[in-house]
Amino acid sequence: MKKILSISLLLFMVSMTFGQEYRIGLHFSPNTTWAKVVEDYQDKSSKVQYSWGVRMEHNFSDRNYGYLAGVDLSKKGAKVSVKSKDGNVYDLNYSAQYIEIPLAIKMTTRPIGQFSYWFNIGLVPNLKLSEDVSIDSDVVDYAFDDSKNYLSSFNLGLLVGGGIQYELTEGTDLIGGLQFNNGFTNNVNDDEIPGGYSSRISFNSIGLFIGVLF
Repeated sequence: MKKILSISLLLFMVSMTFGQEYRIGLHFSPNTTWAKVVEDYQDKSSKVQYSWGVRMEHNFSDRNYGYLAGVDLSKKGAKVSVKSKDGNVYDLNYSAQYIEIPLAIKMTTRPIGQFSYWFNIGLVPNLKLSEDVSIDSDVVDYAFDDSKNYLSSFNLGLLVGGGIQYELTEGTDLIGGLQFNNGFTNNVNDDEIPGGYSSRISFNSIGLFIGVLF
């Protein structure tokens, strides 16, 4: 929490330093997360999670596009099942909290009355803050060791989003839309999980993007 507050303060100070060229916003994103799985894993169910954070945007002069950067605190996870080499089926429940650092290009239409439409695409590095992993099986009673890292400390995803922007007052906009985060690096450390299998899990999410831009 201290990290995200520190980075938020830094973004605010940068936006104030550069004046109207930079804008800062706050947002909240309820979403659904699930696991993209291959090999031994089988997708079982998704989870309803959320993220929130701050963004700083900069538009190039006389252009309808610019870039954005920010810091989000997000929760991700999923339930998956796996059939190990010993023939037993395990249900694994993954939950984790991350700091996300979105870096993207944002394109916005010229205003149509008080409305405009936006689209962004970029990358999202994820740094793990904490994890909660549990296992459910009728044939084994396995206790997870809190000292081990069952989920990787870093992963990377593709960010794609789009929606509508409404000018509430001069210098203040409301933002709404949909956002998709497509993870494409492995989120698990296979050698820490029982059963003698290897595979790959990437967390994906899709949800609403609700915010205000100053």
